[in-house]
Amino acid sequence: PIAACVRSIVQEKELRQKELMKMMSVSDAAIGWCWFISLYSFLFLSGLFCSLTADAFFANSEWVLLFVFFEVSYLASLMFVFVVAACFSRGTRAVLAGLLLYFVGYFLTLAVDYTTMSVGLVFLVSLHPVTAFSYGLQVIGSLEDAGVGLTPDTLTFSDFPSGFTFRDVVFFLLFDCLLWGVLSWYLNRVVRGDYGRPRPFYFPFTRQYWCPGGGGTVSGEREEAEAATLRSAQGTGGIIPIEPASDALKAQDNNVHIRGLTKKYGDKVAVDG
Repeated sequence: PIAACVRSIVQEKELRQKELMKMMSVSDAAIGWCWFISLYSFLFLSGLFCSLTADAFFANSEWVLLFVFFEVSYLASLMFVFVVAACFSRGTRAVLAGLLLYFVGYFLTLAVDYTTMSVGLVFLVSLHPVTAFSYGLQVIGSLEDAGVGLTPDTLTFSDFPSGFTFRDVVFFLLFDCLLWGVLSWYLNRVVRGDYGRPRPFYFPFTRQYWCPGGGGTVSGEREEAEAATLRSAQGTGGIIPIEPASDALKAQDNNVHIRGLTKKYGDKVAVDG
């Protein structure tokens, strides 16, 4: 499912469907939420099926906690997919790179032993959602071997020298959801693609992004241009006909403004700006 998710998102950019939707005034946020709902709906059902299956193998563990674990893990993996898809504009490259980066998380668990090493180092490698997911499965397995299973009473239980618990796993996965989610939101707006124009890297710190209609810059330039045109018409004796803009038209922010446009065919002036 990871490869399919990456390919679907990148193909939308590759086939210029994303730019077509933007031309139809569909915002980046609306496109992102649509992808999230459609993809996580499938992953949600997968997590439900996995939790039901795991409940049969982990006899001492509670199903609700297993369900939460799988759902949060899939959510973190989906945020990771969004980050990978934001960095590529070709589907084949994105799938290959996404699979390689995704399975790196399994090798990180071999390099860092959560039972003996510090929790800080385990947290650092758990920034990869697959690593945190693998640690969670190992903790659940150790609790089952101890005969207690995963229950509300054993969330903070640990007999490892590092003191690593299942509560730490859930915290790491939630942090991964937030981290990769914010990173995907940022990269989707600043990474240059084949089409369109990216935002500057500092766009989160601009007022225009958060309050596009509250800056007053666009409306101020518009009023100044209209006043200059009006003064020009009065200076020529009022020969230039001017149609006043309605209040509804002035309130729109997505208008197309053409100023100073001229076109000549030899000595004949077709358009006088």
